[in-house]
Amino acid sequence: MAERKDKRVEFHARSAEHKKQFEAILEETGQIKSEFFRACMDQLVSGGDDDDHAGIVVRDAKIARLEGEIEELSAALFTKDKALKMTRDELTGIRAEKFRGLTDIVHISMEVERVLESSVGLTRPDLLSLFEDSMHIENLVPMIQQVMHNLERRGKVLELDGGVIHWIP
Repeated sequence: MAERKDKRVEFHARSAEHKKQFEAILEETGQIKSEFFRACMDQLVSGGDDDDHAGIVVRDAKIARLEGEIEELSAALFTKDKALKMTRDELTGIRAEKFRGLTDIVHISMEVERVLESSVGLTRPDLLSLFEDSMHIENLVPMIQQVMHNLERRGKVLELDGGVIHWIP
């Protein structure tokens, strides 16, 4: 009886992680181990043309996977960018609605009095910081000065050294 030669070649990975990487590459390319090794050995032995090289197949699969990831990430970024723009626009609208009514001296006076009554002491910059976008509210500083003058005249506030304003009940 003729002796049958075993054509089996064993493959030992350097580590468990290396084995997982190798199996992931095989899964990406859709090849089985024997096809992959056969292609690599044919390439090594025959020096075949580059089109048959298994490494190219692996790189192509990796490139295709990365292009897919880039496309997914670009779509997610576009969606999030659009949501951020909508949120910013909505916030701008809310701020505009809130401060549209505060340009009136009566509303500013009510806001300043409310804050002074509820606080221990404030400075003029603190009062100015109550109003978001205070630089864009027309005539805000003169209106606050007028409100403070009226409150001082009525004896409702006292400004101490250092510029701290206290409410007098």
